[in-house]
This record gives sequence, C-alpha cells and structure tokens, in this order.
Amino acid sequence: DLCYKKNYQKKMMTSLIDPNKTSTGKEPQKKTKTKDDSLPPKPFTDYLVYFRLERVRLLQSIGCDDVTAGYDPDHHDPLEQPRPPRYEDVKLPPYWYSGTIAWEQAKKGELPLAPPRKHRKRANGMSLAELSRTISSSWKNVDREVSAYCNKLSKVDAAKYKEAMEKVLQESAAEKKRDERERGRRRKCSCRGVSREFSSIRRIAP
Repeated sequence: DLCYKKNYQKKMMTSLIDPNKTSTGKEPQKKTKTKDDSLPPKPFTDYLVYFRLERVRLLQSIGCDDVTAGYDPDHHDPLEQPRPPRYEDVKLPPYWYSGTIAWEQAKKGELPLAPPRKHRKRANGMSLAELSRTISSSWKNVDREVSAYCNKLSKVDAAKYKEAMEKVLQESAAEKKRDERERGRRRKCSCRGVSREFSSIRRIAP
C-alpha cells in the first residue's frame, strides 16, 4: 500500500545518505575478533614489557591489591630475576613478560590461562587514561638499566614466540597430510566398491 511504499523509500534514502547504516536505518554491528587459543600471543615489545611492569608497580603503590592476582611467592624465574631495584618488591604473576611462555604452560596444564582484566575507568582515584599517560611519559626518560632489562625480556619473548609458531605450523602441516591420506584412502575404498558393484552387474547381465 501507499504507507508501506513511503516507509520503504524513506529507509532506502537513509541508507543512501549514510552508507554506514543499513536499509533499516541502523548501523551494522561490528564483528569482534575472538581470541584464538590455538596460537601463541604476539610477543611483547620493550615498551609493552615496561608498561606491564610499571603499571603493576604504580597500582600497588596506591593500594590497588587486585592487580596481584596470579602472584605466586614460591615461583622463581631466572629469566626475569634479578630485577632493577625499583621493581624488586613488585608482585607479578609467573611469566608476566611473555604471553607465549604462559600460553605453553597453560597448554600443559601447569598454569591456568589468565582471566580477562576487569574493565574499569578508575583505579583508587587514578583514571586509566592518567595511568597510561604517566607510564608513556616515564618511558621517554627511563634509565638505561630498566631499558636494558625490558629489552632483554622482549627478546626472550620474541624467541619463544618464533619457536612456538614453528612448532604450530609443523603440527598443522602434519595434520593436513594425515587428512589428505585419509581422504585418499576413502576415495580408493569407494572406487573399489563401485568397481565390484559394476563387475557383479556385468555377471548378472545376459
């Protein structure tokens, strides 16, 4: 009817005016990327190692105790010890500097996967934007000892990531070959079955 046509034309005009909207006038929902636990996380850069380290130090200094989740007082990691003096008392979870090592440990069942951090705008009076600005600013003037320490750990993580990815690719290639052999075996079996059936039909035929 006339009312339906007018509504339809209005929706179409809306979509033509704003290509980011659908014919219903609503913006399409963006697809969110899901985390693939079958692949190791990307390695941390020097700055990301520093950010993780300095973030926990700052939050602990203002009494935000929930950042110590996963801390194990009995865990000793010679790769990240000893730390620079200002970080000696910071409580960090095992393998905080390497997502790949933590990922490998979780696959073996030796370490649980880290739960996602709670999204919050403020932490004990400090906004997350302020926290990020403080860490970014301090990174520009970081001393050589801390810089060298972060660089060492980022190189360790990069090497572990490369090694883990090579292993994943090898396992993937081996699995693909097994699937191809299985498909070939099934094709041969089906061809033999058809051949037997055709032979029996020829025998029966006069």
